[in-house]
Amino acid sequence: MRALAFVAIAACAPAPAPPQVALGPVCPRVEPRREPPAVERHESACWKRGRPHAAPPKKPAVDDEDAYCASLDPAEVARVEARVRKEFSITSKPSKLVIDFGCLRASGTPASVVLEDGSGHGGSLRLVRFTRTPMGVDVRSIASSHYYNPGVVYGSGHLAIADFESLVAHAVVPLVARPHLVTLTNPSGIGGGSFSMSSNDFHLLLRVVDDHGDLTERAFTGYDGSSSQGRVIPLRIAAEGFRHVLDTMPLTKENAPTDDDKLFFTQRFVEAMTHANDPFFWWVKERYVSLAVTLGTIDAVPALVAVAQKGGEASADRTRPVALAAVAAITGWDPRVDERGHPRTLDDAAALAAKECAL
Repeated sequence: MRALAFVAIAACAPAPAPPQVALGPVCPRVEPRREPPAVERHESACWKRGRPHAAPPKKPAVDDEDAYCASLDPAEVARVEARVRKEFSITSKPSKLVIDFGCLRASGTPASVVLEDGSGHGGSLRLVRFTRTPMGVDVRSIASSHYYNPGVVYGSGHLAIADFESLVAHAVVPLVARPHLVTLTNPSGIGGGSFSMSSNDFHLLLRVVDDHGDLTERAFTGYDGSSSQGRVIPLRIAAEGFRHVLDTMPLTKENAPTDDDKLFFTQRFVEAMTHANDPFFWWVKERYVSLAVTLGTIDAVPALVAVAQKGGEASADRTRPVALAAVAAITGWDPRVDERGHPRTLDDAAALAAKECAL
């Protein structure tokens, strides 16, 4: 019995494990990396000297309904009302002249003033900036003549802070004056009206900026006349103090622009081109583009290229080649000629500029 039991137990014992075979590490199969096909990178000829900076922040709306509006000096309000009533031509009877006032945004300490003026028939355009510093107010003028003795004169001057603040105080109230004529009904049915128009074609802009960056501005380009007097009269009153100072201040004359002149001009140029389609702005645009050949920086190039694309009427056709000349002067690359120095057509040069100077 014991022998049988031993045999049974032996029969039930597990079979010995097979010998272990050492295996090496198992590595996943790696496919060879396939490089994407090489793409030829086109280096723009337009931006060899650098690219434009980011677009400047959009200026706040001058008549923003949500803006904080500063209180107005009652003595200045009375002075402006009296001047407007004296100079305003009543072209419709019976009627009532109403003088409202808009929002004065630049209510802080005056930091800078920009004045632009020019004559359409006189061939002039002047850009002036008054910049407050701890030592006073620096005045810098860019005065250009485009018909008679053509050229540009750069002028420098200095103004006391007290005088500058007085000029601003007399300017901001007329800047926001809004006179308009209300025509009344005559029970008798008898009434009359008139209309006047002057040949004086002019441009005038005045901008006041405070130490918070808020601004109050007014501008006009066009002809004197009864229909425009509500905009023109207050603007002229606002600008007259600054224009008088410029007429009487001894400015140091220079024949070459500074880097600050170019920066200031380009800022004004880019903003001015937003008005390029205004019906009376064409001659201001022409003079701005002409000045860009000497004064424009790389930030002016996109606006110049846009000007070069638009033709079809006399002023635009005159301005397109000048805009391309400015692009060439600023970038060092001339879209008007090919690699062999042969001239391109105006349309081909403009199209190439749009392609190479795309952002």
